[in-house]
Amino acid sequence: MITPQQSQLRRLLISTTTLFVGFVSVVSASDRSTEVRIVEWDLSETRGDLEVLDDQRASVRGVDGGSSNLAPKNIAFIEFLHDQGSGRPTVRNPGMLVLNDGTRYTGWPESSGDRFVWLNWWCGTIRPETDEIVSISRFNSEEPDEAFDEDVVTLRNKDLITGLVLDVGSSIEIENRDSETILIPMDRIESLSLVNPPRDASLPTMWLLQGDKVPIDGHEFGIGTGLRMPGREPLQPNNILSIALDPSRLVPLSDCPSSVEVLEDMIRYRIPDPSVASGTWSLDAAPIELNGPLRARWTLPEPGMGFIGTLTIPRTDRRVGSFGITIKDGRKVILKTTLDGDNPTEDVSIRMESNELTIEIDEGQMGPIQDVLRLDRALLIRNSS
Repeated sequence: MITPQQSQLRRLLISTTTLFVGFVSVVSASDRSTEVRIVEWDLSETRGDLEVLDDQRASVRGVDGGSSNLAPKNIAFIEFLHDQGSGRPTVRNPGMLVLNDGTRYTGWPESSGDRFVWLNWWCGTIRPETDEIVSISRFNSEEPDEAFDEDVVTLRNKDLITGLVLDVGSSIEIENRDSETILIPMDRIESLSLVNPPRDASLPTMWLLQGDKVPIDGHEFGIGTGLRMPGREPLQPNNILSIALDPSRLVPLSDCPSSVEVLEDMIRYRIPDPSVASGTWSLDAAPIELNGPLRARWTLPEPGMGFIGTLTIPRTDRRVGSFGITIKDGRKVILKTTLDGDNPTEDVSIRMESNELTIEIDEGQMGPIQDVLRLDRALLIRNSS
């Protein structure tokens, strides 16, 4: 016979088990989420669940249950729309290796004999040459300051050694300004930045939630199997932020030179420059924040580029933030809209004619308080390679 205490304990165990199973189901559903946004070179957009992606086709199932087949050569990028927050990596502890083709690998350094290698959670062992390395950060995923005129080695005690890095192996060999060659054991290094010229990425590229930006080749994606590549474990979609099939044709707006000026009828004593968020971001498109009223201009790499992004009032500024936005292509007005607490976001997809993009923020009738505009995933798309 079961006592009342045993009965109560049994009900508690059943309730706890049910809660645990429900939690696992939610996590598993999140892991399997394949909802994507696909933007093609002509700026057309497709949303749905990604069923197949390889070098022959991309198949997307829409909300109506029908499937659309897209040619990979026509796709600019694919964004995975699972709950990825702002696009920042969730893992902050590992270091970061950055190469001059723009790839990034989280992980940590090791040595194979005298040879430098980098260990990554998904790609395994990376063996870069010294002339491919842009930076190494051993203890966090933030990139060190860029090197311009000479290589920079930062020691763990924060001392700096500048000069020419001759070799990266189990030790760093650097020729300093006095033409002396110094060997520094890797375990004494906090970070290093090398002056190596950039080169274009030649393969499709994938941005991962952990902060990695890795080239992919021979890839196949399928529902239930995730993304597969030869010699690697399958990668589930909850780890993927985005994929660019030709990253050389994508230019983050945050990389373009900008200037600000006062609007003629809204005098200000000081206009803050656009603020670009630090860290690693999906498609390298760091958020840009503007504090209006103002006029901001960007000089684009070439005329005729596509411009896409999302205009957003940050959540902390939606209580009284209300302002008009005018977007110009050169001198031509191509969009006028208003953002406020009831309408805090708006997507933009524009084909530019000139190489000058202008955004004006008009304080409107509510005044300038909390007139903050953030440009999320603002990207420029080249017409051709």
